[in-house]
Amino acid sequence: METIFTSIVCSIIAALVVHILAMQRMKKNEIEKFKLKAYSDFLGVSSRLAVRRRTGDIEHDIEEMSKLNDAKNRILICSNHALIAELIEFWKKGATLEKESELQPYKRLLQLMREDLGYKENDLLRLDVSGALALGLSDFLFKLEPATCSYKAGKLE
Repeated sequence: METIFTSIVCSIIAALVVHILAMQRMKKNEIEKFKLKAYSDFLGVSSRLAVRRRTGDIEHDIEEMSKLNDAKNRILICSNHALIAELIEFWKKGATLEKESELQPYKRLLQLMREDLGYKENDLLRLDVSGALALGLSDFLFKLEPATCSYKAGKLE
């Protein structure tokens, strides 16, 4: 009888522990999804704004700035201190990717986002320094069109 009681108690304890661990894992997964969505939205809107401004299309700036602020606020909710500090630095510099002073904080912000998602520390910055990319990280991030595409050629037709 004592063995049966012990088995039941152990089963209940094991079920509780498994449930608690599953809930913690589910919460962590939801937070990671939230972060990834916030980061990808922020980077996407930043890129669209940069391209539109460089091509002179500022018609939808208010809508895009609203989306950028929404993503920024979600990042403030779910990110670590270093990433938030870099986001603030990028924001202070203008957050439009129009000036050289904005490019370095943007690259650091991108690297911190990657680290927060589990990638190795400074892997993008090391890539830039080592010249592993034929184009270089800055050119890769901020060149508007691929080498074989011509925006101007399409405009002339």
